[in-house]
This record gives sequence, C-alpha cells and structure tokens, in this order.
Amino acid sequence: MRAPESAPVLRRVDYRPPDYTVTHVDLRFELDAARTVVASELRIEPHPEGNEGAPLVLHGVGLAIQELALDGAPLGEEHYVYDQETLTILLVPSGGFALSSVVVVHPDQNTALEGLYASGGELCT
Repeated sequence: MRAPESAPVLRRVDYRPPDYTVTHVDLRFELDAARTVVASELRIEPHPEGNEGAPLVLHGVGLAIQELALDGAPLGEEHYVYDQETLTILLVPSGGFALSSVVVVHPDQNTALEGLYASGGELCT
C-alpha cells in the first residue's frame, strides 16, 4: 500500500530531538458530544539535546482556546499563535515550566475521527 500523494515524506536523516519534553500531564474533561471542555496542566522541561528557548509547538486541531497560562501567569494573544492545527507559545521561560490551558472541542463535528469524536451516539478517542 502506498502513502497518499499529499503525505509528507519523513526520513530518518531529517530527525532531530525535540526542544522540550513533557514530564507530567494532568487532564480534566467535561464531556459532551456537542461541546467538551478540556483543562490541562503540562509540566515541560527543556530536552538536553534540544534548543532551549525555542518556541514551544504543540499539535491540536479545531481547538477553541479559552485560557492559557505559563507558570500561572495568563498569556495574552500576543504571546502565542494558533493556526487551527498547531499552538505555538512564542516565548517560554528558561528551565522547566508549567503550561495550563482550557480549550473547547466539538466531538460531534470531528469528521476526521482523530482525537475525541462522536460516532454512533458514543464518544470515542
């Protein structure tokens, strides 16, 4: 089976270590097929082989961002970029830090069947 023509080609030679490592995750879900609220706190440390101080890039499709905070300090929209696929925190503290977020997702509108989605009256992931 061949990969779709639109799939990017990934080569081992192109691999590089991540800039950061998530060392702890706390999640809270308020589940509803039409509107699920997800609150998270991530403990993040610089990766020893990464580029400390680089922007933090996280993947998340179709999120409605309600709150973002670094080490408890709220982040304004000038401190991050969200393009409906990736969230980029532009400036991160040196050393380890905590990233807290509250986002809303709509499982009943998720037709990609990735992440949290509704199917046959059930919530699935």
